[in-house]
Amino acid sequence: MTALVSEPNWFYDIPLNYWAVALFALVAVVLVVASIFLWKHRRIGRWVVLGTSVFFVVLTVCTYVLIFYGYFRYVGNVFGVPGQDYRASGLAAAERAAEAGDRPKTGWLFKADIPVTHSGFVTTHAFVYLPPAWFDDPRPELPAMILMHGTPGNSTAWTRSNEADQITDDFAADHDGYAPILIMPHVNRGYAGDSECVDGREGKVETYLTLDVRG
Repeated sequence: MTALVSEPNWFYDIPLNYWAVALFALVAVVLVVASIFLWKHRRIGRWVVLGTSVFFVVLTVCTYVLIFYGYFRYVGNVFGVPGQDYRASGLAAAERAAEAGDRPKTGWLFKADIPVTHSGFVTTHAFVYLPPAWFDDPRPELPAMILMHGTPGNSTAWTRSNEADQITDDFAADHDGYAPILIMPHVNRGYAGDSECVDGREGKVETYLTLDVRG
């Protein structure tokens, strides 16, 4: 498996909450009022302001829906960043800390390519969470959990919407760094696909899960 991690970005860590909805709604109202004021005075400016106000109205509604259903929790999730443990040099830093005799304080979430030796299933990256105890020397035996997303959805769903990495970090903090390894594969060909996790028209997904992922 090859770890591919993203660069940290403060913008991605901005939480999506009802304060954000209120802010977007306020901006939308101000722009609507401004567009009304400019309607008889500035022909070009009024369309620019009106278009921007429509954008913020749509943004307000979409943000409210995302918060209501808990689908995205941070700005970064909107741009495809999965969980909050997904950081630049995360896995490499943890491995270096382990070599120095220090255990990382949190686990690490990283993108992984699972070889499809048996299934040949065409899919996107999986995500793997390793708890702090993984980096101990000698490495202890740890349980592993395979978490499968729903439809529509993809392999980022468990950490993007359900904060599986954060919950497991909390569990590890209460159990001396020990927690399950989380493996989150993508079980459909696309975001809206529905493989039913069987060997069928979507591909040999059952073979992928039972042989490739477990292997």
